[in-house]
Amino acid sequence: VVEPTGADTNVAGYFGGNVGIGTSAPASRLHVNNSSSAAGLFVRGYSTADLLTSIQAFWKLEESSGNRADEVGGNTLTDNNTVTQATGKIGNAGQFTAANSEYLSIVDNASLSAGNIDFSIGAWVYVDTAASRFILTKQNTADAGAAYWTSKEYALFLDTTFQVSVGSGAGSDISGTNYVIVDSGVAPTAATWYYIVAWHDAAADTVNIQVNNGTVTSSASYTGGSHDSANPFVIGRRQF
Repeated sequence: VVEPTGADTNVAGYFGGNVGIGTSAPASRLHVNNSSSAAGLFVRGYSTADLLTSIQAFWKLEESSGNRADEVGGNTLTDNNTVTQATGKIGNAGQFTAANSEYLSIVDNASLSAGNIDFSIGAWVYVDTAASRFILTKQNTADAGAAYWTSKEYALFLDTTFQVSVGSGAGSDISGTNYVIVDSGVAPTAATWYYIVAWHDAAADTVNIQVNNGTVTSSASYTGGSHDSANPFVIGRRQF
């Protein structure tokens, strides 16, 4: 790490515990000013500025027990039934034992709610056994029958393959009007890490999913979007 001198600001500098790239006055631990090819910090084609734009929550789940901290905001997750810890993809990860109904949750708030807007969700996932289970969801997990699906705003789940669902909160059919499910076609192998990302494109009216930077699977036109409910946000709660 070198300290910027003269007029050349396209270098990295260390200043009192903060690292600056393209700035001599970093305001955070890593401060990138005008992230571009000149600044020299790109991740898979996206600058750090792109990756952080509009991010609402990020959980490392590295804690050994108890509540799990949100690294970018105030969405601390409450521990229910003692979620434990295991070796993660990077560092440690939360371990959710289905037999104990272990999960993490937080009550509804605007930062985790969606609507008929652009939004994306992503997670590193490791399964011991490929049982059907929600990975993360924002819905009333006590619902059953048709309401089981339509009450949700969004969900990542495993049902033989990794899938995503988005619900408008109206009706009970799977016609593509009231809710939609998109199947990645990727069936996980036990004891293997997968990175899953899913997103709603409000302009194109599609819901999309991708696993391990592979093929993107998209829905047919879906105009319902995600409704904005009072349901909690939950990681790892229930099988179905």
